[in-house]
Amino acid sequence: MSPHQRCIGQRQGSFAGMLTNHTYNIVWVSSGHGIGVASMGTPDVMVSCSGLTFSIPFGD
Repeated sequence: MSPHQRCIGQRQGSFAGMLTNHTYNIVWVSSGHGIGVASMGTPDVMVSCSGLTFSIPFGD
């Protein structure tokens, strides 16, 4: 994994009533962006996940 990507691994295990799909609302935190208590409104990235491994690239 490069320093310019984040990885979420494959789901392991299950339980009764567990959601099969999740949506992650990701905010990249930097000076003056994504900090404090106030809601961001729109995330920088929205990712739908069905339990498989995936990577999210960012920056340069």
